[in-house]
Amino acid sequence: MERCPNCRARWDGGDTCRRCGMELGLLLAVERAAEALLTGAVAQLAAGATEAASRTLDEARSLSADPFIGHLRRFVHSLRADPRESAHPSDCPGNPDPGERSIQQDPNAT
Repeated sequence: MERCPNCRARWDGGDTCRRCGMELGLLLAVERAAEALLTGAVAQLAAGATEAASRTLDEARSLSADPFIGHLRRFVHSLRADPRESAHPSDCPGNPDPGERSIQQDPNAT
C-alpha cells in the first residue's frame, strides 16, 4: 500500500492513516495474504505443479489486482496440458480487469 484508499495520503507504515485516521490493518493483512499466495504459487510453479499454481494464483487474484499476478496466470495457462483451457477473460489483452485502471490512448492524438 502506498496511499490511504480513503484520503489518498501517503502511507507512513502505520496501522491507521495519519491524515484521516482510517484503520488500515485489515487491508494490510489482505495485501500480506496475497503476497504469501503469490510466493507459494511461484514455488509450486518451480516444482512443476502447474495445476496447484493456477489455483493459488486464482486465489491471489481474488485478493489483489496486482498486474504481475495476471501476467503469471497467463504464463501458467500457457503451460497447461489442455489447450482448450482458457485464461480468465480479464487476463486477455483488450479485457482489462474492472478493478485495474488502464491508460487509453487518444486515436486523434498526433
